[in-house]
Amino acid sequence: MAITFVFHVFFIQIAFTAVATITYSCLSNLSCGCSVNSAILSKIIGGEQADIDSWGWIVSIRIGNSHVCGGSLISSTLILTAAHCLMSIKSLASLNINAGSTYLSIIHQQRKVSQIYIHQYYDSNTFVNDIAIIRLSSPINMNDRSIALICLPSTKTIYYPPTDTTVVAIGWGVLSSGNKVPSDSLQQVTLKTLSKTSINCRTVIHNNTIQFCSGVPGGGKDTCQGDSGGPLMIFSKDQWILVGITSYGISCALADYPGVYTRVSYYIDWISCFLTNNITCIENTTLKQYSLSSMGSTIFYKNILIVFILFLLFLFGIFDATISITYTCSHYATCGCSKRSTIILSKIIDGEPVTISHSWGWMASLRRNDIHHCGASLISPSYVITAAHCVNDIPSLSRLSLNFDITNLSNIGELRNVTKMYVHPLYDQRLYINDLAILRLHKPIDLINSNMSVICLPTKTEFNLEQAEYPPIGSSLIAIGWGTTNPFIRIPSPTLQQVIVQAIARTDSSCLNTINDDVVQFCAGVPEGGKDTCQGDSGGPLMLFKNGRWQLIGITSYGAICASPGFAGVYTRIAYYDSYIREIIQSDDTLKSNIKKLELENESRSSTKNLYKESMIQLCFICVFITYRKLFYQN
Repeated sequence: MAITFVFHVFFIQIAFTAVATITYSCLSNLSCGCSVNSAILSKIIGGEQADIDSWGWIVSIRIGNSHVCGGSLISSTLILTAAHCLMSIKSLASLNINAGSTYLSIIHQQRKVSQIYIHQYYDSNTFVNDIAIIRLSSPINMNDRSIALICLPSTKTIYYPPTDTTVVAIGWGVLSSGNKVPSDSLQQVTLKTLSKTSINCRTVIHNNTIQFCSGVPGGGKDTCQGDSGGPLMIFSKDQWILVGITSYGISCALADYPGVYTRVSYYIDWISCFLTNNITCIENTTLKQYSLSSMGSTIFYKNILIVFILFLLFLFGIFDATISITYTCSHYATCGCSKRSTIILSKIIDGEPVTISHSWGWMASLRRNDIHHCGASLISPSYVITAAHCVNDIPSLSRLSLNFDITNLSNIGELRNVTKMYVHPLYDQRLYINDLAILRLHKPIDLINSNMSVICLPTKTEFNLEQAEYPPIGSSLIAIGWGTTNPFIRIPSPTLQQVIVQAIARTDSSCLNTINDDVVQFCAGVPEGGKDTCQGDSGGPLMLFKNGRWQLIGITSYGAICASPGFAGVYTRIAYYDSYIREIIQSDDTLKSNIKKLELENESRSSTKNLYKESMIQLCFICVFITYRKLFYQN
């Protein structure tokens, strides 16, 4: 017979103080969420020492022999913890995991670490996506009575756990904010989840979709330094469920400043990749992987030659103040390269017309009732991506069409109808958060026998793990579209326009003035204004030229007044939605077949078209030219 709660109430009338305890008794036959001994918690102001073997899934993460963070055992070889606990790790050899012990001073089952997986979008400034997985070098002995697994939420509901739920946090953290020595004995504390709309939570939280607050109204109960990475749990259906990962807070146990926890239910699919050891899933997921042999830094020098060439040209004044930059694609790229090279004038006040046809082969005019409405980008032969606000209120898909392979709006190129639409389920039309939609075409685009091409999506190897911002701040980006060239005249441009802008830091005032969520959005523009996207450009691509191809970095979303100083444009951050996008487009077999054809076609091309060799020849020519020019002027 299942016993869910057994209440032991002891009335001790000493100095008029009453202390009550709650015993959480588990079902012994459950596969997770139950330890050998029942968890007993008292209703007191601060935390308390935990009983031996009552929390079998808690582990101590150590650098050498020093405890740094907690973690939760979710399988015999996997530990779930906070990303910030692992960011300073220089070598996996220094990491040790101690499991099965209530005391830090006692080594029970100790394991080395073979790999760590830090969520790719972890932001060290805001602690957004503060989650990581540790893979042990050898499994934990699960027959040990001191060891148990914690259960994961069975639901992917975003706002889980519910508000005002009783939760329990455990850890070896310091017992006061001024203390720097962790507790030797495991501590436990009972808290309450707080509403995301409460003023106390809004004071400390950065993203209430993937984080939540927990504490008590008057303070006095909290997690603290050393508890990071440890579990926050609820007792449900006779077992303990991991609902949060201890992330951060302002000091410890202060009134009006609750602790912030990573919402585990949001990452169930991400975690499941590792539990099922799904290699494809792990490769496609949004994370950075480190192994024991790959902890050193890797630096790529592919663009240094180009930078050096440009430096020489400017140094000797060969070009005047207005120059053009030609972006020549890799001949072996299967995406992000059009049939023609892209030429952009770099020193102009605002955008410019696209002068070379077919230089942006993925660009499409999204039309509503045969009238240009927004931009869109081809990401596979059968799918385009655009902004959710462009299509969210469409009454019927029959009113939508896409016009490809055009520079002038008055021309008709390759027309496609829309058969299916995926508007992001969490799109907020008031704040333009999750402003992303994917449309399926009624007929795939022929990438072999046409001027069209697909734009590349960022890959996990190109993300910046430390900054958790992609694109990097200050990157030169290109926006294209048929939007109006005058913010006061809402008539689209008859010809496709292109403009160079820069990625702007989230802390810049021009970004703070316009952005609503700097995790899923980012800002771009120029400090002095004058360059921007505008009405009619929405849904179109913001791109980065990297490794010889164009990557789709952002989707044009919204702004205040076009090209105004102090008000940057806001774009949907594509890198954040990598898994979401790929999950949709990979259901289409035409993507793989067309890419395979392109790869075979590229392999048959002459091996003499090697970018590195071409660049070396160009460098030699320029050096000879510069030397000759200097000698000529000296004479």
